[in-house]
Amino acid sequence: MTDPRPKAAGMRGGSTAQLMGSTALGQLLGLAIAPILGRWLGPAAFGAFGVYLAVLGSLGGAASWRLGLAVPVPMREEDASAVLAAGVLATLLSTVVITIAVALVGSHAANAWLDAPDAAPLLWLIPASILGVGLTDVLSGWCLRHREFPALVRQRVVRAVGTSGWQFVHALVLRSGAWPLVWGEVIGRLASVTAMARLIWRREGQRLRALRWAEIRAAFASQREFVAVATPAHLLNQLGQWVPVFLLASWWGPAAAGLYVVGQRVIGIPIGLIGDSAGQVYIADLAERARVAPARMRPLFRETVLSLGRLAALTAVVLILLGPIGFALGFGAEWRDAGRMVRWQGIALAAQLVAIPMAHTLVVLRFQRRQLVWDILRLIATVAGFTWARVAGWDAVGAVAVHGVLGAVLYGGLTYASWRAVRARADASA
Repeated sequence: MTDPRPKAAGMRGGSTAQLMGSTALGQLLGLAIAPILGRWLGPAAFGAFGVYLAVLGSLGGAASWRLGLAVPVPMREEDASAVLAAGVLATLLSTVVITIAVALVGSHAANAWLDAPDAAPLLWLIPASILGVGLTDVLSGWCLRHREFPALVRQRVVRAVGTSGWQFVHALVLRSGAWPLVWGEVIGRLASVTAMARLIWRREGQRLRALRWAEIRAAFASQREFVAVATPAHLLNQLGQWVPVFLLASWWGPAAAGLYVVGQRVIGIPIGLIGDSAGQVYIADLAERARVAPARMRPLFRETVLSLGRLAALTAVVLILLGPIGFALGFGAEWRDAGRMVRWQGIALAAQLVAIPMAHTLVVLRFQRRQLVWDILRLIATVAGFTWARVAGWDAVGAVAVHGVLGAVLYGGLTYASWRAVRARADASA
């Protein structure tokens, strides 16, 4: 029998390069207009936008009940189609629930809890973004199963062009407020998911139309680990990621949250370029090896960690050295503190760039409870760190510094937990 490893390695390298290239385009577009938007709109607008992103980020990742990650898992194509349909239904239900929640408590939360009144009207667009996030997650799972990486590339390009283009033109007209930022996010996301949905419907439409409700219910039942464990774990994960924005806005003001959000957008460039792209290809390879050759999961994990580690270290050094100067020159003097925040976040970035892709191991191999434990620890540590900085009387930059140091330790532990999961599954299949 022909050894499939060279072919798999080649496919992994080529697919990663394609995804990284499309992500690079999106990140470069965002980076190119970020200084212009920063000067036109100011930190306060980005603070309101940051609250919007924090709400979306905290809730959106669980919109599909994590069934997007489950689509590549079933052995039979019919079962995978049922999981796909279940994920779409879960997304629609989540969108309805979020719409009701925004109507009931959105304005009160923005005004009373977060002291960010400018964010209150923006929250009415959260359901549209939630719909886009959930559908992207589910449809991306289908693309990963069938290795339709060109479709993922197109989705990223359409989203990048739509988001950046709308934000620039809208901001050029208004020159104030957060509406250009929010509308760009919504339009870019929905345009990209529409393009991906057309492809999948052409390929999968006949099988989806033939599905019965009993098969969809069976899909929910068979993937209950993703629904019952991975979903709350991911909610905690995303809340732990975005709770700094909520705390900064509430305790240090929306402008401080805006500085942090813009810094995170810069940090998001290497995370999106390296971490997300490599992570999507890693998920596809890991799921395949878990089905047919569990022993080969170990070398895949080691190779991916080493490759990511080299890139992560270089990226972190650049941000640490050039953060404050780069922000002052590119965005203006009022943004220098954003660069100081990025410098401290660079400490955690190297560990984060490795941990984010590799953490998918815990979900794909059904070690979701370990992920849940880590998410709880990260949320507790994040809140404790910011609380300690506030009690100590530190400014927003000092609070982010504490957050960066704690993050480096926590993300290192997450990578180690993922490695232990790979070893346990490989040993069990030996």
